[in-house]
Amino acid sequence: MKRLENIYILVILLAFSFFVGACDNEYEPAGFVSDVSWYTSQRNGTDYQLNEDEYMAFMDLSQGLLSHEWIIEEGAYFLKDGFSKNDSLPLFIDETKGLSSDDAAVSILFTKPGERKVRLYNTFSEKVSYKGAVEFEAIQEGDIWVIDTTFIVDVYGAMKPAFQVFQLVEDEDGNIIEEKEILSVDEEWDPQLEDAAEWDTIEVEMGSRLKYVDLTTTDRPTGRTWTFFNKPNEVSNLAESIVYYNKLGDTNNGAGTLRSERTSENNSVPSANTLKRIPLHVRTVASSKPFVFIGGLMEHEDESITFSVSGTVAKFSGIESAFTVNVTNDKTGFDEVIAVQLAEVNPEDPTSIKLTLADPIYNTDKIKVSYDPAKGEIKSSDERSLSLFTNEDVLIYAGENILDSDWAGFEVFNSNILKAYCEGYWGAAINDNGTYQRTESMSLSGKASMRYSSTDGFTKNRTLQGSDFSKEGDIPAGTYLVTLNIYLESGNTMTKIKTAIQTPYQAIPWDLTDVERGKWVTLSQEVTTDLIVSGKRYDLLVNPADNPTAVGDQTFYIDDHSFTNLELRP
Repeated sequence: MKRLENIYILVILLAFSFFVGACDNEYEPAGFVSDVSWYTSQRNGTDYQLNEDEYMAFMDLSQGLLSHEWIIEEGAYFLKDGFSKNDSLPLFIDETKGLSSDDAAVSILFTKPGERKVRLYNTFSEKVSYKGAVEFEAIQEGDIWVIDTTFIVDVYGAMKPAFQVFQLVEDEDGNIIEEKEILSVDEEWDPQLEDAAEWDTIEVEMGSRLKYVDLTTTDRPTGRTWTFFNKPNEVSNLAESIVYYNKLGDTNNGAGTLRSERTSENNSVPSANTLKRIPLHVRTVASSKPFVFIGGLMEHEDESITFSVSGTVAKFSGIESAFTVNVTNDKTGFDEVIAVQLAEVNPEDPTSIKLTLADPIYNTDKIKVSYDPAKGEIKSSDERSLSLFTNEDVLIYAGENILDSDWAGFEVFNSNILKAYCEGYWGAAINDNGTYQRTESMSLSGKASMRYSSTDGFTKNRTLQGSDFSKEGDIPAGTYLVTLNIYLESGNTMTKIKTAIQTPYQAIPWDLTDVERGKWVTLSQEVTTDLIVSGKRYDLLVNPADNPTAVGDQTFYIDDHSFTNLELRP
């Protein structure tokens, strides 16, 4: 297939060299034989797609013609020869041609978005047939035969970001009771930095939130990137992004930016992006609410523990005894309080507190943290005292994934649909219409995930073979924490999927009955395995027999599966 593609490209280049490079563009019919054929600078038989203000070349290679004409619409222009890819194309518009040309080879500039028509009208003295991707014959009109065909070019215009900003009004417990619109930017407003002095300023209390909503529709965006100018700068790709403001003072040069993006797998649509500023100054003022623990207790690779609070933390020291860290381990019966060796403001996030413990902890432990302000006071930068909290659970750091991260995260593209468009996998010959398909439209991390989609109104029996599992070496026999991250679309009614180590065979069932739909959920379980030899498979299996009550179309995404060693407390 690669060789055929290369031959096709070579033919295109040679044809272009002959026709576009010719010094005389007058068309002279060959006369000795009648035939109809053409080439385009995008492969024949494909959907023709361009960005606005790009061009496409067309060549009529028909022979034995009586007459020949290219006809275009308003907003399209024939170009003169001699331009290069770095030239300004409007400078090469051929004003003498108008909307028709009898040149054999033409380059056409498209300046108007939407579906644009390029018509080729040829006449012959005898019947001819086109033998391309879609075959058709000439139609007789009187004494002549006519080939009248139209090429549809889908022209993508510049994207025009549009968005709204809402102030979230909260009750004393932090629950949102109202969303008040404070800014609306339509697609025609393009805020400029030199006008920043005229932008409105919104005051928010420290620890409060604003919601930013992307309303962009022009021209067919596939995603976006928000950048928010609070500290540290926050970035989000969500259509609706909620941003906490935890540092006193004003944002600089507005609240941030929205970059609308158009991307696709396999470059199936023209890529583009457009940046627009958020014309709003945000002034963060002292909060009237309590300074409280808001969650995020987690262990990190270095065994430190961090958690988030509802504001920026003022520097403190010498209050380690204010924290109680209770550690239990069901496997060994361990149940003790481990002392905090150091408590400090998290150097990487001033709205977070970092604890370093005096003794080791293990990923089979369960850890709870409490804080008592009577034993040591912590204040926010606006002088509020952190409130007491007790027995909050810590998310344990599971350990390093022994699987290759690109393979486990479906990061490497492959052009073969039978490989589910992903390197290291095989969707099998019955991967019809891409039941399994790598996608960049959804991911937990990185740029891609694997999608399973059955749109036939039932669950298809399909296996995705993970052919590069354990390619880095043997996986020793032992007990592992096996993790699967899954996103079940709203309406998904499946109850079970399986993963399976193939050699030695070991099925791992995953119960989906109570998994929340419409969000990423991490599933994990302990699995004891025998030695897994390098190069063996790890498959994902969907079976209708496991989902007897699943009705309707079924779609889910998986990302970042992992195997991590379980650490047993001595």
